[in-house]
Amino acid sequence: PGLSVAQATVAPGHTTKWHKLHGVIERYVILEGEGIVEAGAMPSGKVTKGDTVVIPPGRWQRIKNVGENNLIFLAICTPRFNESIYEEKE
Repeated sequence: PGLSVAQATVAPGHTTKWHKLHGVIERYVILEGEGIVEAGAMPSGKVTKGDTVVIPPGRWQRIKNVGENNLIFLAICTPRFNESIYEEKE
């Protein structure tokens, strides 16, 4: 219950939906590809294989694939992710 790990893939040119997680710290660990992460008031930044981004609870966030290949990353949540803590912008 203290941790969840999911692998996500974003196709070239695509961006995940704006969302935030209530009461959960999320970490993106980039396995392949390159992207731009936006998270709350944090400056947006480019990420590539081997990078880790820590996103505090309650921050609007998204990641865009800016490369030519799939962007593959782990989304690690503490405590464990569940649908009740997820909020998406309309």
